[in-house]
Amino acid sequence: MPDVSLLSRRLLRELCTNSRVSVTSLSEKLAISRPIISKRIKALEKEFGLKYTLELNMTSLGVSNIHVLRVKFDKKPKEADLGALFESSKRIQLALTTVGDFDLLLFVVAKSVEDYLGWELKFDLALSKYGVSTSPSEVAILHLGFVPVSDTLILASGLDETYKKILLELNSNSRIKISDLARRIDTSEDAVHYYMEKIEKEGIVKRFTAVATKPLINENIVYFADYTIHEDIERRVEAERKRMYWKLQNEFPILSEFQMMFSTSGSDMSFTWATYPNFKEGLKQSVGLHAEIYKRDAAVMRYARICNLVKGTLPLRNIDLKEAYDARLFTTEEL
Repeated sequence: MPDVSLLSRRLLRELCTNSRVSVTSLSEKLAISRPIISKRIKALEKEFGLKYTLELNMTSLGVSNIHVLRVKFDKKPKEADLGALFESSKRIQLALTTVGDFDLLLFVVAKSVEDYLGWELKFDLALSKYGVSTSPSEVAILHLGFVPVSDTLILASGLDETYKKILLELNSNSRIKISDLARRIDTSEDAVHYYMEKIEKEGIVKRFTAVATKPLINENIVYFADYTIHEDIERRVEAERKRMYWKLQNEFPILSEFQMMFSTSGSDMSFTWATYPNFKEGLKQSVGLHAEIYKRDAAVMRYARICNLVKGTLPLRNIDLKEAYDARLFTTEEL
């Protein structure tokens, strides 16, 4: 693992939390001179391939559901062939090859259940010669993390054309200066300020953020869990979450241990993405601990290690988990 100073890790967290934060604000908050802050940011950009992008509100783009798919092949396709097949899809936002209990991980968006089912059938048919087996789960609650959005999805949305132009630029570089943004979309700075305020006020952008795109600094482990429900499961899960996720750290990490946590319905009941310096240690600290939480519930854990990015942007960040975690649980008034 790279030796990254505490200042660099703190800067990384600030940029992941709000990529549009100014150097002046960072200088004042961290009590470090502006030249040093600027120099460290440039070093982070180079070393970790920082990409400044957007965490978007999917519903504002016309998306009603997100699906996480684990895919298994009898015969693995070439990554180049998968990339060519996925590239123009407005539904596939993120595609990763994996090694383990499944061979491919997909994050797919849809306007409706019917829309998704139609896409899944076409997907299976397109890859049928490889002996494809698809296990989809719909995201019910996005507890932690985000799914980076493709430009194709933004363009296909029903948003105002000026909104689209601004979002496309911000999706590629959410740290862009207002003056440069105005020039790129051929409008005035006052107009950009106006639309930026509207975009934030309407909740289209949930967070201006930064992600580490290179290298794969740690071992990235993704896993699905399915289990039998017992009456005290909510209490046990909540207690274990506090023990596992909110443990105090003496230093800021380079990347957060947990990148994604979803409650899902369908093939599995939950999905988690964890990142660790060492694969075996990661299995023990994440998959192993989750299996222990659900031991009484006869948990079935399916996990894999991420190999390569086929489409999209790696959503790897340094985020305060306790602050970012959405602790909502399922509720219903009647059976």
